[in-house]
Amino acid sequence: MRLLLFLSCAGLLNAQSYTISTYAGGAPPPTPIQATALPLPLQFYGVTAANGYVYLAAANTILQVDSAGVLTRLAGNGRTEGNGSAVPPAGTSIAALDVEFSWAQSVSADGAGNLYVVDAVLYGGGGQPTYVWKRTPDGQMSIAAKISDGGGVRVVTATDPSGALYATEFGTIYRVAGDGSLAPLNFANSGVVNPAGGVATSIAFDGSGNLYIAISDIDDNGDFTNGRVQVATPDGILRPFAGTGVTGYSGDGGPAVSAQLGASCQVWVDGAGDVFIADPGNNALREVTPDGIITTVLQTTSTAAVDAVGNPYLLASNGVLARSERDGSLTPIAGGGSYIGDGGAATAATLNGPQGVAVDAAHNVYIEGAGLIRKITPDGIISTVAGSGQSRQVGDAALEGVPAVTAPLLCPCQGLAADQSGDLFFTEWDRVRKVTPDGILTTATATPALGLAYDGASLYIADSQESRVWKLAADGTVTPFAGNGTQGHSGDGGSALNAQLQYPGDVAVDGSGNVYIAEYLTSWGGWIRKVAPDGTISTLTLDRDLNGIAVDAAGNVYALDFFKAKVQKVAADGTETTLAGGVCDLNVPAMPGSDCWGYSGDGGAATTGQMNAPARIAVDTRGNLFVADAQNNAIRTIAPQAAQTAGH
Repeated sequence: MRLLLFLSCAGLLNAQSYTISTYAGGAPPPTPIQATALPLPLQFYGVTAANGYVYLAAANTILQVDSAGVLTRLAGNGRTEGNGSAVPPAGTSIAALDVEFSWAQSVSADGAGNLYVVDAVLYGGGGQPTYVWKRTPDGQMSIAAKISDGGGVRVVTATDPSGALYATEFGTIYRVAGDGSLAPLNFANSGVVNPAGGVATSIAFDGSGNLYIAISDIDDNGDFTNGRVQVATPDGILRPFAGTGVTGYSGDGGPAVSAQLGASCQVWVDGAGDVFIADPGNNALREVTPDGIITTVLQTTSTAAVDAVGNPYLLASNGVLARSERDGSLTPIAGGGSYIGDGGAATAATLNGPQGVAVDAAHNVYIEGAGLIRKITPDGIISTVAGSGQSRQVGDAALEGVPAVTAPLLCPCQGLAADQSGDLFFTEWDRVRKVTPDGILTTATATPALGLAYDGASLYIADSQESRVWKLAADGTVTPFAGNGTQGHSGDGGSALNAQLQYPGDVAVDGSGNVYIAEYLTSWGGWIRKVAPDGTISTLTLDRDLNGIAVDAAGNVYALDFFKAKVQKVAADGTETTLAGGVCDLNVPAMPGSDCWGYSGDGGAATTGQMNAPARIAVDTRGNLFVADAQNNAIRTIAPQAAQTAGH
């Protein structure tokens, strides 16, 4: 479900051409830096321990942690290409730091220091290719293989002791030749690629060239089940290794082939030949010794990697990667830090999927991403004004009367608005929060909300759960403003209170007191409703791929088209003009519209620029538009050429 945003800002645009630029974020993690200093978005399949280093696929880059804990970026510029059209031609290479991955999912390493990165086309759906990149020790990257995604199942890679690359596609395992050609493995005792059926969820080699294959079936609901591990010897003989193929948890202390495993597993082999199996369904890390006996060595669901000496690396829910030592202690390796660029230039700050954006009367820009509410002053300096970086869970009590920067938030928190007193309002999933000028956090109202707008006297709250828009007065009184509490699209020409609203996702107000409501409909489309000062409701524009709107004082509406990644201006007379984006490669097969997603155009005409899954939009009094460019981890500005972005 996509959430929508209306943001109310004043201003009258007097220019017809626009330039696009990056206002905040959009840069890779700042390195070198201590790996524990950054709040990295780590993922289980994105961790590898090899050659004395820990390698991470995070923030759409490949990062290395050395023995001193120093983080270095090895590949990727941190931007998201999105549809697979930026891969280099076969046989050519580019600087690894300039590579623009679509989605760098995982990384593996061979003994010679080459890295292999699985890069999935984000928005292609089933049947789209997954690329495997190779990074050589000289810092160059090229495409090692192109693999179909097998209907959306993750591709995994491993290298044998000779350095040969292997990759999976659903239940098939390929040996990848130097020219990128794929040769499926046919096992000598079966004559088929995978006699047991199922999906290969992980593969690993030991020092003798034995290939261990973690396999799971897929049930009628599309979920993994019946996890087990098989082993193929170098001469191609395949046999059971661990697990009976029936989901369960049993067998510790006995033969691994008689044990039961959970639904889906990962597998690693250490230098001594011990095989480790991550068994998250059983809250366990299992170990199989060379004599074939299985035991549980840790009760955990968070194993992300095992190194050559058998040390597990655990990824906690707070994003901290730690090594589990033999004495049971944990050594932090990466993530969990607080360095995000506060106090410095917003263009150098680390952003993580910004979802909300707003501008106040003093030209401060507010953004939300990863549970943090941040403020960018007119001179471009960024700071955090709310959120500790931790998540409040549904059902947990919301902290009241505390410094806002110490509170965990229940985000995404897309709705943002500020009043003339310096109070900042933002939405959590179950309430509207207020941050006072001295930084204290309280609940303004316990109304669930997705979007906010302020008209100088009252706060308007879009409540999709109740299919209403509420009005919060300065004295704290909450009254219905639009919607009768039932979903639908009706009532045009009558009182807004009697109208049906279909998933009102956000709200905005112009200088004449007209209120605009974004409705989410179906098939990735939405309508914009308008409530006049006399309370009469009408439909301003019809079905579009709406993902956020803003309105200026003159009543010009700026609609953010999600799939086409473009900004359209809907003038008061109904005239529509594309101001930015909409640059699409129609030759790239992808989910409808995602062929328009990318990161390009900075410094040039906005109509030649690209954004990636743009989430929200706001406008300031000088006509500068601000877009939360979520997948690019950036805030983009779309500025009239006659206006100055700095000091907007």
